[in-house]
This record gives sequence, structure tokens and C-alpha cells, in this order.
Amino acid sequence: MAEEKTPNTEAIKEAVEKSNKFVDWIVEVLRSKNRTTKLLLLDVLLFTAFNPVFFPKILELFGIKQLPNHYTLYFWLVIGAVFVAAVVAAWRARPKDKPLRDLSESRAIKGLLPYTKDDAALFARLQREHDLTECLQAINDTSFRFGVLSGESGAGKSSFLQAGLWAEFEERKLRCVYVKFSDLDPFESVKRACLKHLPLPDDIADTADFLTLLDTAARQDASPIVLLFDQFEQFFVHRKRKKDREPFVQALARWFIEMQSSPVKILLCIRGDFLDRLNELQKAMRYSLSPAQSFRLERFEPDQATEVFCFLAEKESLEYDRKFISEMTRQELADTEDGLISPVDIQVLAWMIAGQPVRDGRAFNRTTFQKLGGVDGLLERYLTRALAVRETEARRQAAIKVLLALTDLERNTRAGALNVEALRQKLGGDINDAEMKEAVAWLARSDVRLISPSSESEEEKFELAHERLIPALRRLAGKELTETDRADQLLDRRANEWLGNGRHSRYLFSWSELRLINKHRRFVTWGKERQAKEELLAVSQRRFRLRYAAVGLAILLAVTGWIGWNSNAWQTYLIKRDLRDYGNSLKDDQALTVIAQAFAYAGDSQFALQVVERIKEQISYDLSKARALGAVAKSYVKLGDKEKASGLLVEAMKTAESIRDGFDKNSELTDIVESYAKLGETTKDGRLLSQALKAAAGRITSDFALIAIAESYAKLGDKERASRLLSEALKMDHSAHALRAIAESYAKLGDKEKASGLLSEALKTAEGMSDDFSNADALCAIAESYAKLGDKEKASRLLSEALKTVEGMSDDSSKADALRAIAESYAKLGDKEKASGLLSEALKTVEGMSNYSFKADALRAIAESYAKLGDKEKASRLLSEALKTVERNRADSFNANLHAGLSVSNSKADTLRALTASYAKFSESSNDRTLYDKTFSFIEGLGSDDDRDKILESILSSKLAVADVGRLRALTSHYSSEAGKAKALALILMAVSHPELIGKEKESEDDKDK
Repeated sequence: MAEEKTPNTEAIKEAVEKSNKFVDWIVEVLRSKNRTTKLLLLDVLLFTAFNPVFFPKILELFGIKQLPNHYTLYFWLVIGAVFVAAVVAAWRARPKDKPLRDLSESRAIKGLLPYTKDDAALFARLQREHDLTECLQAINDTSFRFGVLSGESGAGKSSFLQAGLWAEFEERKLRCVYVKFSDLDPFESVKRACLKHLPLPDDIADTADFLTLLDTAARQDASPIVLLFDQFEQFFVHRKRKKDREPFVQALARWFIEMQSSPVKILLCIRGDFLDRLNELQKAMRYSLSPAQSFRLERFEPDQATEVFCFLAEKESLEYDRKFISEMTRQELADTEDGLISPVDIQVLAWMIAGQPVRDGRAFNRTTFQKLGGVDGLLERYLTRALAVRETEARRQAAIKVLLALTDLERNTRAGALNVEALRQKLGGDINDAEMKEAVAWLARSDVRLISPSSESEEEKFELAHERLIPALRRLAGKELTETDRADQLLDRRANEWLGNGRHSRYLFSWSELRLINKHRRFVTWGKERQAKEELLAVSQRRFRLRYAAVGLAILLAVTGWIGWNSNAWQTYLIKRDLRDYGNSLKDDQALTVIAQAFAYAGDSQFALQVVERIKEQISYDLSKARALGAVAKSYVKLGDKEKASGLLVEAMKTAESIRDGFDKNSELTDIVESYAKLGETTKDGRLLSQALKAAAGRITSDFALIAIAESYAKLGDKERASRLLSEALKMDHSAHALRAIAESYAKLGDKEKASGLLSEALKTAEGMSDDFSNADALCAIAESYAKLGDKEKASRLLSEALKTVEGMSDDSSKADALRAIAESYAKLGDKEKASGLLSEALKTVEGMSNYSFKADALRAIAESYAKLGDKEKASRLLSEALKTVERNRADSFNANLHAGLSVSNSKADTLRALTASYAKFSESSNDRTLYDKTFSFIEGLGSDDDRDKILESILSSKLAVADVGRLRALTSHYSSEAGKAKALALILMAVSHPELIGKEKESEDDKDK
């Protein structure tokens, strides 16, 4: 039996891994923006799949024996065309930027390098006079021993120390020692600087410590010695542990405490984001800085930056446009938060402009500025442009890796000055020595200046030109390094830092870092610290789970709070709270009346009656008091609260009887009687109707009051008494509409013969009217009444007669309104075709109207009539036209209204009120949120609170609006007075509390108007 071969699992695994890498590579190519690689990949795939040797074998599987004619020719043409396209893509993608002009001889424009003491004359013109004077005065003071100069990266601190303070001290013949801190031992840095700048004996050069050096220098000469410690943040960057910093900190503390008579003064310069680290030093010195010992170097104001640009341009003999520079510094260079400009941004922009070839424009003007593409990402563009001219991708990568080696990306600082050997170690063999040295030499060139030689020792060292390059370098490095490389480097570095700092939470991963590492977890190199790395990842993930839980809880609480705040219940509570304040403080009788009504509707009778007492106390005018009491009583009538309504009606009746003006007195008494009648009908209490009847006897002359009482009796089943009251109403003087109303009441009682007779009498009265519009309106109303009695033939004849009357009308507005009314009457008779024709005729009449308010109102009314006929599309279109009309040609509308003797604002407000009501009605019937949203916009732009009230009342007629209390409450912000706002809030509370009563009230008022 042959031995069975077992599959080689390692070979399978290796094959799968290679396939996976190949698939990942294809995906990476497809997702990249390198068109050349994509085209070459396509070319290889086409060649592999469709070559004349392999492709025929595939076709044979499908029964095809022969290739098409000239296939081989077409194949090579396609392969060649794709290859040529790849070459063209590579040609077009080649770097187009040329290196900047060599500015090594320029002393005014430094780019990323600081000004030195040799540039003192130039620096004096760079808008630092005030800062320099303040600092010099403080240091020269006899009490000054120690101070701090701080500022953000790019503020020009090194230039200030060297070209400002150092140069000024030498000018004044004072001893000054400039010390630049780096990764070098701080004692060694200070010692070298002291030996270089102070005349010290040779015998102490090798043996003297820090304090001995200072003491020796002081003994030689009693004049002050100023030590300028530049880039002191490097002391903390390169000595992460406190025990490593302690020797130098203690030395400074001993100098400050034990050598108080020493003439040595120290000014320490540090980056602003490291300023709090000096707390360690000040604690050791047992000393706190005063304002006179702490200096802050701020960025430039726009005017200062403008002056610097102009000076640099003049110094370099470049053209400039001062007006453009001023505009550019404010709008482009200035920080969006504080409006300040960084000096390093000025230098880089100036460097780029000055370095342009002459033919490309070398001027500080808009043309050159636009060629550079503005200032967004200026440093990144500066860096990218410099690196783009590297001849090959390998050389470009070498330059980037050298820059990264000179950068501490974790802390956004320089990594210090490194020699070639230190660079080689940091690069870890990524590039060979020849490539590294070439990259260093190129980066240090005078026309590049991305790194600068260190002058702290005789040994050749290099450092990053400026820390402001680091964010740009970070972004660029993120694009150049593969994600796997970055994940690997990040995990290694952070694990070491985490372990070296006692597993402090400060060194846990951020969310983006975790995402990067998890994405490439299969490919990272774990090494001997695998357990620590996995633990670090687990702790970081645990922290973020807790944070997510906390954030989720916070979001949940916030959403719950937001929902609660915007809920109708809470918004209603806020409305009540505000109204209580108004009810206790306002003196406006109308506002107080509506507030009392609102609380009655809301079920808070105690506060409602409390407001009523305030009304009675502060209103002395009988008419106003009677109206207020009657209005509140009417609210209780609608609610069916017999006790409170009766009491208020009695008071209102007594007050109304004291009114002197007969018309006002009759009007108020009529309203009170109608309220009594309504209360009796609501509460099914005939005694209240008797009281109403008693109140009406001898006091009022309104037939409508008796009709109201009669109809209430009829609804309670007392038809005999109702009939007697209608007979009494007939004895009064009445109009055609009053006769029609009495007739309809008789019809409801079942006495159609009496009703028909009264309609005949009403018809005679209508025919005697001299006003055509009133005549037509009365005929329509009577016709509808005949229709209700079942006599449609008579109704149709009357409508025809009304049409004849309309033909003689000269006023377009009245004619259109009459045609619309007749059309609606025909619709009620069932003749929709006739109704539609009349509405079309009414529209033609409207087109000739010159008064825009009348025209808009007519369009709105016709739109409602079309809606009643079922043509909602036509209705919606007419509503939109009405809205455009009311806003069009305000001047013409003003003149037209003025000529008509109407108030422009009132006319517009009335039209808008009617429009709002129509929009609200349509939005409710169609559930159209667009129309609903539109109703809220009508309240804006009106001149008075009374006009706004009209709009608000129309909005409140919509059930959609009443269910949106928060939005209604927001409308009150448009009101100009506290009284107006109070009335608006009260109207909203009434509608929200009893929306069904608001709707009935609206219908009742419309019927009464008819």
C-alpha cells in the first residue's frame, strides 16, 4: 500500500499569506492616487489574461476554436497604448517646482533661522522696540536676579535674545553669555558658553563646576553678568526623569539662595507650552516670579506685521503694495482666534517670495501672493515644495527620514543637535551612510535651510531649523511612511515610555493611535516586550470603553434633557411661569384680561380670579371694566363653569349698566346676554336663560341677543318659549340678514311656513338696498337659507338675480368677492360646474385690481373656495400668488391704501392674518409640513404687536401648531412690548389648554360676521 502524502501545512500557510499580501497590495494601488502604478497594473493584467498564447486556451473551454482576425495586432496596440498612458501620467506627475533662489547673502530675510547679534541693526526695525525696552529696563534693575521670557513656537524668542538683548548688552559694554540648551549636558553647555564669552583663567577651564565658574567671573569684575538661557524646554525634553534634572536644578537653587550678592543675572527663555514645568525649578529656589521678572513675547498685531513686511521688501529691494499687505495680514495671516501673526509665518512667506525667479514675480503684491496659493498650510507647502525638487523618490525619502530623526514627534519639539553617528543610530539602517550624508548636506544648504548646523561645540552637529516645521513635517511624514511602519514605530516608542514612567496613564494610546495599531496588528513586530505591549493596548482600550460609556451616558442625559426641555409639558410650564409674573406686575388691562382668560382655560381658577381682582382695582373706566369681566366670564361659559361664569356675568352686567354711551352700553349688554344664553345652553339650565331674558328686557335693542336666547331654549326643548322670543325679535327694526337669521331659527323649530314668509320679507328688504355688493351678499345669504328649506329652485333664481347685480359693479374688489360668494352658494346647491366657472370669472376680475392688499385678500378667498370645491392644487397655487402679491411693490401698495383711506399696516396685517388662516387650514387638512412652517414666517416684519396678535390667532387655529408649544413660545420673541408678549403667551396657553374651544370660538365668530 502506497504511503499517503500529508499536506504541507507550512507551505499552505505561506501561500495564503503571500496571496493576502498580494491582495492588500492591489487594494492599496487601487485606493492610491498614483495613476502611473494603476495603469501599469492594468497593462500587466491585460497582458497576462489576453495574450495570444494563453487567451485561446480559455476560449476553447467555451467552444471557440479560433481568435478573431488581426487579434494579435489589436492586442499589442492596446498594451502599447496603456503603457504610453502610464508614461504620460508619470511625466505629468513629475515635480514642477524649482528650488528657491539662493538667499544665503540675504541678511534681512532669514527664513526659519534666527537673527543673530550681528543683525542687531536689522532687528531694531522689526517692531520689537517696546518688548526690548521693557526687558532691558527690568534686567538692568539692581534687584533683578532671575527672570523668564516665554512665548509660543515661532514668536521669535531666539532672535529676541541674540539680536536684541545680547547685542544691546554688548553695545552697553556689559558682560553677556548666550547659552543654547540642547541634548548636551546643561553644565557642559553653560561651561562652554562661559569659557567662550568670559575671560576666565585657563587653570579652571577643565576643573571648575558651574558655581565656581560664576564665582570666578564675578571676582574678576564686579560688573553684572547676564546669562541668557535659550531653548530651555530642551532641558526637560532630554531629561524626562526628575532625578536626571535634579543636579542642575539644585545648582541653580544654590546660586540663587547662597550667592545673593553675586552680580550674575539669569534670563531663562522657554516655549510657552513648557512654562508650567518651571514650577519644579521655582520650588527648589523657593522663589516666585513677580510681573517685572516674567516676560511674554507675543505675536505681531496686523499693523506691526505690515510694517515688518514693508521693511523686509525695502531692504531686499523688492516691490510691494502696502495696501495689499495690510489686507493680507488681516484676512489671511492673522490667527482666526486672536487676530495675531506669527513672525515665522512672515519670514517663510517673505523667503518664498524673495526666492522666486525674477520671471515668476518677486514682489509683495496680490499677483505673487496668488501664485503661491495663499497662506493656508504655508509651512507645509514650504516643506513640500523644498522636498519636491529632490531628483528621485529615494532621495526624497532620505531627506524626510533625516528630518524625522531630528524631531521628537511625541512632544512636538526638536530632538536636539545630533552628529552624524547619532543620526545613523536613530535611523537604524533605513538609509545608507552615503544617502544620509547627502541628505544632510542638501537640507543644510543656504537655499533650503530645513536644518541648521549647531554652534554649541566644535563637533559638527545638526538640528531642525525651527519647531514650527514640526506640524507640517508630521503631516508629511504621515503621508510618506506606510501605515504599518507608523503603527510599529508608535507601539515600540509608547511601550518603552509607558514602562519607563511607571505605567502612567499619560502614555496610553489615543483613539486614532489605537485604531491605527489595531488595523495593522497582524503585521506589527512584538519583540521581547510583547506582554507589556499587549497590556498597554488592553489598558488603553479599557480606558476608552469607560470614556465611551461616560460619553454615552452624558449624551443620553443631554438628549433626555433636550427632549424634556422641548416637550409640550415643560414649555407649557414655562409659559405659565412667565404669565404669573406678568399677571402680578403688568398694568395693561387688555393683557391682564387675556391672562385671566388663559388661566381659566388652564384650570387655575384661583390665579385667574386673582388677576380679575387686579383688573377691578386698577380699571376705573366702566366700559373697559365691563369688557374685561365679560371676556373672562365668556371663558368660564365655554368651560361650563356655571358658578364662576354667573358671578362674573352679574358683575359685568352691573358695570355695563353704568356705561353712559348708549351704543357701547347696548353692545356690552348684548354680549353679556348672549353669554347668559350660551351658559344656559351649555349647562342645560333653563333658569340661566330666564336670567338672560330678564336682563335683555328693556335694556337692549339687538335682535341677535333674542335670537341667541331663543335658539338656546330650542336646544333645551322649549320650542314654545323660543317661538315667542322670535316673535319679539320680529317687532324690532332689523336688516335683511337679521330677518334671514330669524327665518333660519324658525326653520330649526320646524315652522317652515313662517320661515318662508320671513325670507320673502328679507328678500324685499334686500331688493331695496342701494349698494350692489350688499344687495348681492344678502341675496346669496337668503338663497342659501331657501336651499336649507329645500327650495333649491327659488335659491337658484335668487343667485341668478345676484349675478345680474354683480354685472353692474364697478369696483373690482367687491365684484370679485361677490362672484366668489355666489360661487360658494352654487357649490352648496350642488352645481360645482357653475361654481368653478364663476371662480374663474372672479380670478379674471382680480387680475385688473391695482390695490395689492385687496388683490391678495381676493386671491386668498378664491383659493379657499377652490379648496371647498376639492381643487387643492389650484388653491395652493393661488395662495402662493397671494403671498407674493402682498409683499410686492410696497410703495404702490402704500399709495393705493392711502387713496382708499386705509392704514397700510392694518391692511397688510389683515391680509396676512387671512393668509395665515388659509395656510394653517390647508396644512392641517393635507398634513403638509411646508405649508405649516410657512405660517410661522408671517409674524415677522410686522410693525405692531396688535398685528402680530392677528397672525398668532390664525396660527393657533391649526391643530399642528397647538401641538408644537415650544415653537409657538419662540414666536413671542418677535413682540416689542412686555404687554404684547404677555397677551401672546396667554393666547397660546388658551389654545394649548382647550384647542377644541378655540376652534369652536373661531367658527362662531365667522358665523356671526356672516
